[in-house]
Amino acid sequence: MQSAKWSLRSLAAIAVAGMLAGCAGGASMPAASTNALSSMASRAPFSSASIQPAKCKSDHGVSVNPCSINLSLSNPDENVTTKGPNGGTFSFNDKTCVKDDIATISGSGNSYNADWGSKSGSCTAVFTDKDSAGKKIGTAKLKITNKA
Repeated sequence: MQSAKWSLRSLAAIAVAGMLAGCAGGASMPAASTNALSSMASRAPFSSASIQPAKCKSDHGVSVNPCSINLSLSNPDENVTTKGPNGGTFSFNDKTCVKDDIATISGSGNSYNADWGSKSGSCTAVFTDKDSAGKKIGTAKLKITNKA
């Protein structure tokens, strides 16, 4: 009977030790896999050509530059310029930006100014170029982010 108790205690001790060792090993696994990932990443070839700045899209020759701006206390307004075929006339729609108090657009011709509003958020102002007959040539989108 003593021998059976001793065997049971030994078996329980081995099981507990195994569980503790498993827990300890489990805790070190993420670090090992993280190290493996970081070493693989450090061996990956680096190509600066793959990181390109976002380009502004042109719709039938109509564009706005820059096409994305960030407004804040330290940068409360930004100038943007529109470009389109000769003879066109630009208009803009900033209703969503104004309604949400994110920004207001002002200006005419090919020169516009975006002024920050009192609320943080993002919106898109759309510039439309129309020919002398009033037919739409194309549109350009200005993405505005306000960090009020």
